Amino acid sequence: MRIRIFSSMLVFTVIVLALLWILQTVFLDDIYKSVKISNVNTAAAALSQNIDSGDLKNLVSEYAVKYDTCITVWDSNLKQIASTCVNSYCRVHTYHIVGAAYFYNMAEQNGGTYVQRYGSGRPPESADIHKQGDSFFEDSDFSSVDGENESMMYAKIVKSGNTEYLILMNAVITPIRAVVQSLKNVFLFIAIIMIVLAFAVSAFISRYITKPIDKINASAKLLAKGNYDVRFDENSYSEIAQLASTLNYAAAELSTVETTRRELIANVSHDLRTPLTLISGYAEMMKDFPNDDNRESLQTIIDEVNHMTLLVNDMTDVSKYNAGVYKLNSAEFDLTELVRDTALRLSKLNDPDGYSVDFEYDRHVFVIADELKITQVLYNLINNAIIHTGDGKRVTVVQDVTEHGKDKFARISITDNGKGIARENVKSIWDRYYKIDKTYKRAHNGSGLGLSIVKSILELHHMQYGVIPVEDMPDNKGCTFWFKTKITKSEKEDNSEE
Repeated sequence: MRIRIFSSMLVFTVIVLALLWILQTVFLDDIYKSVKISNVNTAAAALSQNIDSGDLKNLVSEYAVKYDTCITVWDSNLKQIASTCVNSYCRVHTYHIVGAAYFYNMAEQNGGTYVQRYGSGRPPESADIHKQGDSFFEDSDFSSVDGENESMMYAKIVKSGNTEYLILMNAVITPIRAVVQSLKNVFLFIAIIMIVLAFAVSAFISRYITKPIDKINASAKLLAKGNYDVRFDENSYSEIAQLASTLNYAAAELSTVETTRRELIANVSHDLRTPLTLISGYAEMMKDFPNDDNRESLQTIIDEVNHMTLLVNDMTDVSKYNAGVYKLNSAEFDLTELVRDTALRLSKLNDPDGYSVDFEYDRHVFVIADELKITQVLYNLINNAIIHTGDGKRVTVVQDVTEHGKDKFARISITDNGKGIARENVKSIWDRYYKIDKTYKRAHNGSGLGLSIVKSILELHHMQYGVIPVEDMPDNKGCTFWFKTKITKSEKEDNSEE
């Protein structure tokens, strides 16, 4: 990169110097001519507007010095009334009445303005491409006195009332050789300075740009080797600082993923090892005591096999959701009826232990979704609330209908009155096998992947979801899981069922 930066700066410098050289050698004459002609026109226009001014002599002197132009002004009697000479090559001051009369006639023949050029090995010509013709200006006295430098005679007739005036101006319209040589010397000096600066600036920029990149590269190699504690220096220019910040975030996320992976392996291993140990133990016992009543042992084996099956199925579901290969079987159904049936079924299932699930709603709503997967979401959320509810052993499921513009949405909320979830744990509660209590406990009523499956299903449906932390709950007790989906239609109902 340093070589590329250095090469780029050197190429840029060469291009700039080449452009300066081209401007100086090719376009300098044209630029100089254009400026000088423009100055002459400007001075002539200003003098024309002030031809009757009592300060005409001062104005002539001012414009002559300002635009490096020799100027004379003649009245209708060809009497010189103002004059200023500013250079040794001046033609206008070699003319007397005869010369003034000539330019007066030429200007009169050309509509009031006449321009004649001399020098540079070219024939005299006017602005209107009028040839000079035979006149006393072909005499040697009026030849190109400035050698190779081209000059211009400008004649303009100005009328003021009944009086006419002649303005004669003479200007050198090509750069003088001394000026050109000075420019070449300046160019050489600038070229040396720019080359030296190009070396210095390219060295500084390459070091400024590549040094933080080298540091990031070294840290990235450590990250690639699995050192997730590495940190990238963010004290640099904005682009590198943003990159370092992104890499720091990536390192933190990779560290979290690695920690979660280890916990997942440990938890799954424990969940598989425990039933396998029980199955092996009860099978050995049945082998050793074949004549005993083994129905209880067989039921234990069946329960453990079912638990292992549930774990494997849930892990398979999570893998499918994460891989994006699961396809929804969406259709319109009565969401209210589905929630009511699920709540009633779980309430009856847990009734012997004193748990109850209440459902509050005011109408039936219909949605388009995968009914089987939404049932899985409801089962996991309600069952999770039953597991974590407090001594009241009561779970409340509420259906609310809200409107946003022309659309209506149903929000299903499941609330328990347990210890709740702290705000700091709300984001992580949806992760696989995440536990607020890091002391591992086997999940007897599920696989430990329920909330992760809920998250995957709801995101697959593009539904909003969340959890209200204990800090925002009434009396700082319990928590509320919720999800929201768009309604296709609704039917009002007068009473609520539990």
